[in-house]
Amino acid sequence: MMIVFFLLAVAVAYLTPNPKGGFDVTKRKLWFWIFAALTPVVAFIINYYQSQDIQVVAHKNKFLMHSGIAAGLTFVLFIIIGIIVSKAAPRTKLGSWF
Repeated sequence: MMIVFFLLAVAVAYLTPNPKGGFDVTKRKLWFWIFAALTPVVAFIINYYQSQDIQVVAHKNKFLMHSGIAAGLTFVLFIIIGIIVSKAAPRTKLGSWF
């Protein structure tokens, strides 16, 4: 899931046109943060609906707890990868993320 949203963030960054005589950083940053926020939310929602088949309450609680932890980690990992990509290509459209 994270890979899909990260690739969407990269695609939006490259598809956002530069205005005449300028460099539109705000739209690229906004879309990066929108996708960064959507990644853990969508991942947790998918895991929540998958947990409906678990009959044992203790197992379901553990599954949802670990799904929440995984969602938080995907958010952090999304940002770390974004920083690495942004710093690795500072003169490209991706360099405007951070």
